Amino acid sequence: MWLLVGIVGTLLWMGFIELPHLWKDRRRKDMWVTLVLMLLICAVGMAKALHLLLPNPLDWIAAVIGPFAKAVYACFE
Repeated sequence: MWLLVGIVGTLLWMGFIELPHLWKDRRRKDMWVTLVLMLLICAVGMAKALHLLLPNPLDWIAAVIGPFAKAVYACFE
């Protein structure tokens, strides 16, 4: 519970520090990218804090690259 409060508190603290500067400088695209990344990081942090099973990105990369690697090895046999 306290870990979730800490994650949200850190998100809000960083938002109050960073976002007003971006808004004042009229850097809207940078502000939106910052917001999306902060929310994504917050969601992953909360999932880890709740001990949810997160997928491994390396498995996805192996699934995409695997057939290509097999084709390359087959060419050199």
